[in-house]
Amino acid sequence: MKTPLTTFFTATLALITILAYAETLMPGRQVVQSVVLPANTAVRPRQSEEERVAEKARRDALPLEERDAEDKERHLKSFEEMRNPKPLSETEMQTVAYWLFLPNDYELQDGDSMAGKTWPLLLFLHGSGERGNDIDKVKVHGPPKLLDDPDNAKDWPFITVSPQCPDDFSWSPLQLGLLIDELEKQYAIDCNRVYVTGLSMGGFGTWGLLYHFPNRFAAGVPICGGFDPEAAERFTDIPLWVFHGTKDSAVKVTMSTDVVEAIQAAGGRRVRLTVYPDLEHDSWTVTYDNPELYRWLLEQNCRTRSVSVFDHPLMRSRFRTWELLSFELIKHASALYKATHDHAPESHEEFVLGTNHQSQQHPATRIEGRIPLRVSSRQGSSRSRVFR
Repeated sequence: MKTPLTTFFTATLALITILAYAETLMPGRQVVQSVVLPANTAVRPRQSEEERVAEKARRDALPLEERDAEDKERHLKSFEEMRNPKPLSETEMQTVAYWLFLPNDYELQDGDSMAGKTWPLLLFLHGSGERGNDIDKVKVHGPPKLLDDPDNAKDWPFITVSPQCPDDFSWSPLQLGLLIDELEKQYAIDCNRVYVTGLSMGGFGTWGLLYHFPNRFAAGVPICGGFDPEAAERFTDIPLWVFHGTKDSAVKVTMSTDVVEAIQAAGGRRVRLTVYPDLEHDSWTVTYDNPELYRWLLEQNCRTRSVSVFDHPLMRSRFRTWELLSFELIKHASALYKATHDHAPESHEEFVLGTNHQSQQHPATRIEGRIPLRVSSRQGSSRSRVFR
């Protein structure tokens, strides 16, 4: 039999739970969420400042030929790791924290069930400097920084998720795939409009995620990253907008230009390249401040892409990411299907982006100059509204 005191505590606990739930899922502002996933094993130790200075001095003393040879060897090793990521731990689990933003018009009905409406998902991958266990560091750059401004958050149309990579690790495409699986279970996400973007280490992470799951995403925006040009055929059907600074000494601009040119040569018709001639490594501030980027993303939709039934998002979401072998077998079966059916489209020229005839003829648009902005593009500024 319940006493009045028991009833009071039960009611109080229920009220606290409801209030906490409402706070957690408050549309229109960012909140921290987390999910437990198999642990990332992609170790990438952070260099100390002293180590970076010593390494730079050592490389500067090398002849140009030796330095280029070192770069080539390092890039080949990096590409191999990206194409063959380390498996997730089979024994350890890991709590992955992330910033979550739900659009202002995101409505909850009957608890956590939605009334049929879905929203696009934008996944943001930060750079190596924001790794660790302080989730506030993720807000230093990119969409999570912009969404701290109420003017930007007011009309922001994406469910936006910005996870944090732990110290001394790099992004694992397998773990990120599992994260998206969990997000699609919890939130009203339009699986035909899932986008990924990232800067520096996150730019490489964006390429890696698109490489392993090329038909899971409606579009990708890698910034000052890169990938193996030998893998270009993997990206020919993916809408891409690639950004890099010409004076980038941390990640050479050729890391982007080489793979974009290879994608074009392989028949890719949906890739754009923007090169900033005056920028160094930070080519992300001006990029994320550009409202045209978000309008372009919203134009991309998996429904407009020619994929087999095996690659359809509704079908694909049923597969767990850790079943990579099964996934790859299905991908090969899909490729075989396309190759043996005469009616399979040879190109996607009708979907080439561009506003004039010249851009229709040249699928990759290299802009030798800054994008015309309607907002402030000063680096470090966080008070400019980017979506109207």
